[in-house]
Amino acid sequence: MIGSMTRKSPFFCAVISALVAWLYWDRLSTFPGTTGEAPPIIDMAEEHSLLVKQISHACEKWGFFQVVNHGIPLELTNRMDLETRAFFALPKSEKSFVKRSDTNPRGWFDDELTKRKPDWKEAFDVGLEGEFEIDGTNRWPNHNSEFKSTVLEYYDAISALSLQLMEIIAEGLELEPRKLTKEFENHTSFLRLNYYPVCDVYKVVGENWTALEEPDVKENGVLAINKHTDAGFLTVLRQRVQDPRYVPCSISV
Repeated sequence: MIGSMTRKSPFFCAVISALVAWLYWDRLSTFPGTTGEAPPIIDMAEEHSLLVKQISHACEKWGFFQVVNHGIPLELTNRMDLETRAFFALPKSEKSFVKRSDTNPRGWFDDELTKRKPDWKEAFDVGLEGEFEIDGTNRWPNHNSEFKSTVLEYYDAISALSLQLMEIIAEGLELEPRKLTKEFENHTSFLRLNYYPVCDVYKVVGENWTALEEPDVKENGVLAINKHTDAGFLTVLRQRVQDPRYVPCSISV
């Protein structure tokens, strides 16, 4: 997920978020709890004024939407899938060489707590190249040089899309041009690769679990990632659903 603080201020400011769940993309199904209406699908190839109206409406009514014709090449997303699969398939001992730490929050990890509950997932966080006091430095595994170049290329592509969406959202709010964009010229946005392995230690929370509170691990089982609200301005999520009815090349925002 691309999460950010600006580097001009110690205060949390805004985010261009790109949450990349590995191997997960395509069109979402009807959203549970609605009256059968599906989330909006925004065609980025539409005329600009129409885009502003559609995205503004989606933000007001839903809080999220899907975009197609977003300009990110399928060839790049396919390479991203291959490199992500290869990384998470590495032995834990090898991935541990790039594990995040108290002093550097970037890298691989498999021990995250969400709302103080353990997630059943692995993840890898990466941000802008360089050394930064606020959010650390990228860690790169040695198994394959293509991993680094592909992840950074994808990071740049998602960042560009996020900025484009942010500008449209700002225009829908009738803000002056680049009112928000200039706050992101020196951002700390990050890209997260998520992997949800089969749980073979605890029982998995069943589909009929409807409690409003987080599950108790011993009594209810575990979730791949517990309920949460993303910190930041915008989250861009690639999702893949194993269903031939869904439309490819869709990204949820």
